[in-house]
Amino acid sequence: MATTSLLSGTSTLTIPPLHTSFKRLNTSIYFHDGIKEMTDFQNGYLDDSTPSRVPADKAPHLIILCAWMGATAKVIAKYTAVYMKLFPSTPIILIRTELFDIMALPPLFLWRRYSPALDILFRISHSNPSPRIVAQTFSNGGVFALSNFARFYHRLTGSPPPISALIFDSGPAIGNIERSVAAIMLQMPRHPLLWYPVLVWLNVLLRVLYWAGRAIGRKSVVRRMYLALNQKGLLPPSARRLYLYSLSDKLVDWREVEAHARTAEESGVAAEVTMVRFEKSAHVAHIREDPDKYWGAIVKLVLGNDEHRTRGRGSIVEGTSA
Repeated sequence: MATTSLLSGTSTLTIPPLHTSFKRLNTSIYFHDGIKEMTDFQNGYLDDSTPSRVPADKAPHLIILCAWMGATAKVIAKYTAVYMKLFPSTPIILIRTELFDIMALPPLFLWRRYSPALDILFRISHSNPSPRIVAQTFSNGGVFALSNFARFYHRLTGSPPPISALIFDSGPAIGNIERSVAAIMLQMPRHPLLWYPVLVWLNVLLRVLYWAGRAIGRKSVVRRMYLALNQKGLLPPSARRLYLYSLSDKLVDWREVEAHARTAEESGVAAEVTMVRFEKSAHVAHIREDPDKYWGAIVKLVLGNDEHRTRGRGSIVEGTSA
């Protein structure tokens, strides 16, 4: 089925509010169980354009979305709506991450937070002999969620989560203090009495943490996440990888994204690596520059069709369409 047909109507898609399409399991975990009957589909949220759906026998058994730090429900829904249109019967796990989770939440509490998602993944993967499971991260907040989620799954089962397709949007990247401050400050209201004192405090805090870590030989949490996703054993080497990133991203250095992809290819921790480069899009905003290029690359990765494979390992896709 042609990718252009699959994507018809996504640009004018009516977005269902997150709270109407997902069940909140706890502070971080949300779950959409998939649309089991087509009558439930006629609710005005998603148009009933048949060519825009992937056949059920090719659709993923589960999609795991790891949102960027502080992502709002309204913006997240722009992505979940398209996934629900393309794969209406597929369950979706959504993991949301806040600054506190990264900076202060102990691993034991994070494990408990992720437990419902781990249970869902375990149930679905064991009910399908060859599970098709897709995971997508957004920015380093999503990388944080996936790396911990995979680590917890490995502790429970002794094996990596059975992910078959892995998508990185705007990451992973090591970054620096300036980029970290900028990412955190995006969540702050632009009130001068609040914004500037927090900006100064945050610059001081991150520099103290950085030099304290160097003094004891401990890598930053961002660097640990960056390296972890290319360590053998955390993620299955059979998983195909797709990196979506932009030359104009002010929060993530595109060279670090490409370096991560190259390492995954050269070390053999990924079965297949494709990089899709955007020119002008901002951080986690590539669908604004070219939605067909963005979603087309994802559909080709998920379906694992011949058009995607012929690009070869480690290839970079450029231009205005994928």
